[in-house]
Amino acid sequence: MAKGRKTNLNLLRVKGERTAFVVLLILIATLTYIFIETNLYLIAAAILGGFVYIRLLQAQQLGNSIRVSEHQLPEIYQLVIHCSKRLGLKKIPNVFITQDPTMNAYTMGFKAPYIIVLNSGLVEALTPEELIFVIGHEMGHIKFWHSMLLSLLYPIGKNFVFVDLLIGFWGRKTEYTSDRCGLVCVRIKDSALRAILKVATGKKAGGSIDLDYLSTQLQEVKSWGLNRTGELLVSHFPVIY
Repeated sequence: MAKGRKTNLNLLRVKGERTAFVVLLILIATLTYIFIETNLYLIAAAILGGFVYIRLLQAQQLGNSIRVSEHQLPEIYQLVIHCSKRLGLKKIPNVFITQDPTMNAYTMGFKAPYIIVLNSGLVEALTPEELIFVIGHEMGHIKFWHSMLLSLLYPIGKNFVFVDLLIGFWGRKTEYTSDRCGLVCVRIKDSALRAILKVATGKKAGGSIDLDYLSTQLQEVKSWGLNRTGELLVSHFPVIY
Protein backbone atom coordinates (compact mmCIF):
# COMPACT_ATOMS: atom_id res chain seq x y z
CA MET A 1 0.00 0.00 0.00
CA ALA A 2 1.81 3.08 -1.23
CA LYS A 3 1.65 6.32 0.69
CA GLY A 4 1.10 9.75 -0.77
CA ARG A 5 -0.77 12.99 -0.60
CA LYS A 6 -4.34 13.02 0.67
CA THR A 7 -6.84 12.77 -2.18
CA ASN A 8 -9.79 15.13 -2.58
CA LEU A 9 -12.57 12.55 -2.67
CA ASN A 10 -14.99 15.04 -4.22
CA LEU A 11 -12.95 14.81 -7.44
CA LEU A 12 -13.39 11.06 -7.78
CA ARG A 13 -16.85 11.17 -9.33
CA VAL A 14 -16.58 10.70 -13.09
CA LYS A 15 -17.66 13.61 -15.26
CA GLY A 16 -21.23 13.21 -16.43
CA GLU A 17 -22.34 10.76 -13.74
CA ARG A 18 -24.65 13.26 -12.06
CA THR A 19 -26.03 14.44 -15.41
CA ALA A 20 -26.76 10.87 -16.47
CA PHE A 21 -28.60 10.27 -13.21
CA VAL A 22 -30.70 13.43 -13.57
CA VAL A 23 -31.67 12.43 -17.12
CA LEU A 24 -32.55 8.99 -15.81
CA LEU A 25 -34.84 10.46 -13.15
CA ILE A 26 -36.53 12.72 -15.70
CA LEU A 27 -37.19 9.76 -17.96
CA ILE A 28 -38.61 7.71 -15.10
CA ALA A 29 -40.88 10.60 -14.06
CA THR A 30 -42.08 11.05 -17.65
CA LEU A 31 -42.82 7.37 -18.18
CA THR A 32 -44.52 7.16 -14.81
CA TYR A 33 -46.76 10.10 -15.75
CA ILE A 34 -47.62 8.58 -19.14
CA PHE A 35 -48.42 5.15 -17.74
CA ILE A 36 -49.55 6.22 -14.28
CA GLU A 37 -52.91 4.42 -14.43
CA THR A 38 -51.43 1.01 -15.13
CA ASN A 39 -47.89 1.13 -13.77
CA LEU A 40 -47.72 3.32 -10.66
CA TYR A 41 -48.73 0.55 -8.28
CA LEU A 42 -46.57 -1.91 -10.17
CA ILE A 43 -43.53 0.31 -9.75
CA ALA A 44 -44.26 0.87 -6.04
CA ALA A 45 -44.68 -2.87 -5.52
CA ALA A 46 -41.47 -3.59 -7.43
CA ILE A 47 -39.47 -1.15 -5.28
CA LEU A 48 -40.94 -2.54 -2.06
CA GLY A 49 -40.29 -6.07 -3.26
CA GLY A 50 -36.71 -5.12 -4.13
CA PHE A 51 -36.18 -3.71 -0.65
CA VAL A 52 -37.46 -6.87 1.02
CA TYR A 53 -35.44 -9.09 -1.34
CA ILE A 54 -32.19 -7.26 -0.61
CA ARG A 55 -32.81 -7.43 3.13
CA LEU A 56 -33.32 -11.17 2.81
CA LEU A 57 -30.09 -11.50 0.82
CA GLN A 58 -28.23 -9.57 3.50
CA ALA A 59 -29.63 -11.83 6.22
CA GLN A 60 -28.68 -14.88 4.18
CA GLN A 61 -25.01 -13.95 4.31
CA LEU A 62 -24.93 -14.44 8.09
CA GLY A 63 -25.83 -18.10 7.71
CA ASN A 64 -23.97 -18.98 4.52
CA SER A 65 -20.79 -16.86 4.59
CA ILE A 66 -17.94 -15.84 6.86
CA ARG A 67 -18.01 -12.26 8.11
CA VAL A 68 -14.57 -10.69 8.04
CA SER A 69 -13.49 -9.24 11.39
CA GLU A 70 -10.50 -8.87 13.67
CA HIS A 71 -11.18 -12.47 14.75
CA GLN A 72 -12.01 -14.02 11.38
CA LEU A 73 -9.67 -13.47 8.46
CA PRO A 74 -8.02 -10.51 10.23
CA GLU A 75 -5.59 -9.92 7.34
CA ILE A 76 -8.53 -9.15 5.03
CA TYR A 77 -10.23 -7.12 7.76
CA GLN A 78 -7.19 -4.85 7.87
CA LEU A 79 -7.63 -4.20 4.15
CA VAL A 80 -11.26 -3.29 4.83
CA ILE A 81 -10.22 -0.88 7.59
CA HIS A 82 -7.60 0.65 5.31
CA CYS A 83 -10.07 1.29 2.48
CA SER A 84 -12.73 2.63 4.83
CA LYS A 85 -10.29 5.19 6.19
CA ARG A 86 -8.95 6.12 2.77
CA LEU A 87 -12.48 6.81 1.48
CA GLY A 88 -13.74 8.41 4.67
CA LEU A 89 -16.66 6.04 5.22
CA LYS A 90 -18.53 6.88 8.42
CA LYS A 91 -19.42 3.25 9.08
CA ILE A 92 -17.35 0.23 8.10
CA PRO A 93 -19.34 -2.09 5.81
CA ASN A 94 -19.87 -5.71 6.77
CA VAL A 95 -17.68 -7.78 4.47
CA PHE A 96 -18.50 -11.43 3.84
CA ILE A 97 -16.62 -14.13 1.98
CA THR A 98 -18.81 -16.77 0.39
CA GLN A 99 -17.91 -20.05 -1.26
CA ASP A 100 -18.18 -19.37 -4.97
CA PRO A 101 -15.50 -20.12 -7.57
CA THR A 102 -16.52 -17.23 -9.85
CA MET A 103 -14.35 -14.14 -9.51
CA ASN A 104 -16.84 -11.54 -8.43
CA ALA A 105 -17.67 -9.03 -5.71
CA TYR A 106 -20.78 -6.98 -5.09
CA THR A 107 -22.38 -4.58 -2.65
CA MET A 108 -25.88 -4.68 -1.20
CA GLY A 109 -28.01 -2.35 0.89
CA PHE A 110 -30.20 0.71 1.09
CA LYS A 111 -28.41 2.23 4.08
CA ALA A 112 -25.50 1.60 6.47
CA PRO A 113 -24.26 -0.86 7.39
CA TYR A 114 -23.93 -1.98 3.79
CA ILE A 115 -22.75 -5.47 2.90
CA ILE A 116 -19.87 -6.29 0.59
CA VAL A 117 -19.64 -9.88 -0.61
CA LEU A 118 -16.36 -11.28 -1.91
CA ASN A 119 -16.49 -14.63 -3.68
CA SER A 120 -13.89 -17.14 -2.52
CA GLY A 121 -12.65 -17.51 -6.10
CA LEU A 122 -11.80 -13.81 -6.13
CA VAL A 123 -10.04 -13.84 -2.76
CA GLU A 124 -7.93 -16.85 -3.75
CA ALA A 125 -6.91 -15.39 -7.12
CA LEU A 126 -5.90 -11.85 -6.14
CA THR A 127 -2.84 -10.54 -4.39
CA PRO A 128 -3.42 -8.37 -1.27
CA GLU A 129 -2.89 -5.21 -3.34
CA GLU A 130 -5.33 -6.36 -6.00
CA LEU A 131 -7.86 -7.23 -3.31
CA ILE A 132 -7.49 -3.74 -1.85
CA PHE A 133 -8.52 -2.34 -5.22
CA VAL A 134 -11.63 -4.55 -5.38
CA ILE A 135 -12.66 -3.70 -1.82
CA GLY A 136 -12.11 -0.01 -2.54
CA HIS A 137 -14.13 -0.31 -5.75
CA GLU A 138 -17.08 -1.78 -3.85
CA MET A 139 -16.77 0.87 -1.16
CA GLY A 140 -16.89 3.47 -3.91
CA HIS A 141 -20.42 2.28 -4.70
CA ILE A 142 -21.25 2.91 -1.04
CA LYS A 143 -19.43 6.24 -0.84
CA PHE A 144 -21.37 7.71 -3.75
CA TRP A 145 -24.72 6.02 -2.96
CA HIS A 146 -24.65 3.87 -6.08
CA SER A 147 -25.79 0.74 -4.24
CA MET A 148 -28.79 2.44 -2.67
CA LEU A 149 -29.86 4.14 -5.90
CA LEU A 150 -29.44 1.02 -8.03
CA SER A 151 -31.47 -0.98 -5.51
CA LEU A 152 -34.32 1.49 -5.97
CA LEU A 153 -34.06 1.93 -9.72
CA TYR A 154 -33.37 -1.61 -10.89
CA PRO A 155 -36.98 -2.86 -10.37
CA ILE A 156 -38.26 0.12 -12.39
CA GLY A 157 -35.85 -0.61 -15.21
CA LYS A 158 -37.28 -4.08 -15.52
CA ASN A 159 -40.66 -2.54 -16.38
CA PHE A 160 -39.39 -0.02 -18.95
CA VAL A 161 -36.83 -1.10 -21.56
CA PHE A 162 -35.53 2.43 -22.20
CA VAL A 163 -35.08 3.02 -18.49
CA ASP A 164 -33.10 -0.21 -18.24
CA LEU A 165 -30.78 1.00 -21.02
CA LEU A 166 -30.32 4.39 -19.38
CA ILE A 167 -29.62 2.72 -16.04
CA GLY A 168 -26.85 0.88 -17.88
CA PHE A 169 -25.48 4.17 -19.22
CA TRP A 170 -25.45 5.73 -15.75
CA GLY A 171 -24.24 2.47 -14.19
CA ARG A 172 -21.21 2.43 -16.49
CA LYS A 173 -20.19 5.80 -15.11
CA THR A 174 -20.65 4.60 -11.54
CA GLU A 175 -18.21 1.79 -12.30
CA TYR A 176 -15.59 4.28 -13.47
CA THR A 177 -16.12 6.35 -10.32
CA SER A 178 -15.74 3.26 -8.17
CA ASP A 179 -12.59 2.26 -10.06
CA ARG A 180 -11.12 5.60 -9.03
CA CYS A 181 -12.02 4.84 -5.42
CA GLY A 182 -10.28 1.49 -5.68
CA LEU A 183 -7.21 3.17 -7.11
CA VAL A 184 -7.19 5.70 -4.26
CA CYS A 185 -7.12 2.79 -1.82
CA VAL A 186 -4.33 0.77 -3.44
CA ARG A 187 -2.38 3.65 -5.06
CA ILE A 188 -0.65 1.23 -7.42
CA LYS A 189 -2.00 1.45 -10.96
CA ASP A 190 -0.63 -1.90 -12.13
CA SER A 191 -2.29 -3.68 -9.19
CA ALA A 192 -5.60 -2.04 -10.05
CA LEU A 193 -5.32 -3.08 -13.69
CA ARG A 194 -4.31 -6.62 -12.77
CA ALA A 195 -7.34 -6.93 -10.51
CA ILE A 196 -9.67 -5.80 -13.30
CA LEU A 197 -8.06 -8.11 -15.84
CA LYS A 198 -8.20 -11.14 -13.56
CA VAL A 199 -11.88 -10.54 -12.90
CA ALA A 200 -12.48 -10.17 -16.64
CA THR A 201 -10.37 -13.06 -17.94
CA GLY A 202 -9.47 -15.31 -15.00
CA LYS A 203 -6.42 -15.64 -12.78
CA LYS A 204 -4.07 -17.25 -15.30
CA ALA A 205 -4.87 -15.08 -18.31
CA GLY A 206 -5.20 -11.87 -16.32
CA GLY A 207 -1.84 -12.42 -14.68
CA SER A 208 0.02 -12.79 -17.99
CA ILE A 209 -1.43 -9.93 -20.04
CA ASP A 210 0.94 -7.24 -21.33
CA LEU A 211 -0.50 -4.02 -19.90
CA ASP A 212 1.24 -1.82 -22.46
CA TYR A 213 -0.05 -3.86 -25.39
CA LEU A 214 -3.54 -3.78 -23.89
CA SER A 215 -3.72 -0.05 -24.60
CA THR A 216 -4.05 -0.89 -28.33
CA GLN A 217 -7.28 -2.74 -27.64
CA LEU A 218 -8.58 0.11 -25.50
CA GLN A 219 -7.95 2.58 -28.29
CA GLU A 220 -10.03 0.38 -30.60
CA VAL A 221 -12.89 0.50 -28.12
CA LYS A 222 -12.71 4.29 -28.06
CA SER A 223 -12.49 4.64 -31.83
CA TRP A 224 -16.10 3.75 -32.67
CA GLY A 225 -19.22 4.83 -30.85
CA LEU A 226 -20.93 1.45 -31.22
CA ASN A 227 -18.08 -0.22 -29.35
CA ARG A 228 -18.58 2.16 -26.43
CA THR A 229 -22.33 1.56 -26.52
CA GLY A 230 -21.64 -2.14 -26.09
CA GLU A 231 -20.24 -1.36 -22.64
CA LEU A 232 -23.83 -0.79 -21.47
CA LEU A 233 -24.38 -4.52 -21.70
CA VAL A 234 -21.59 -5.20 -19.20
CA SER A 235 -22.52 -4.95 -15.54
CA HIS A 236 -19.21 -4.95 -13.71
CA PHE A 237 -15.62 -3.83 -13.66
CA PRO A 238 -14.81 -1.71 -16.71
CA VAL A 239 -11.19 -1.25 -17.67
CA ILE A 240 -9.68 2.02 -16.43
CA TYR A 241 -9.10 4.61 -19.16
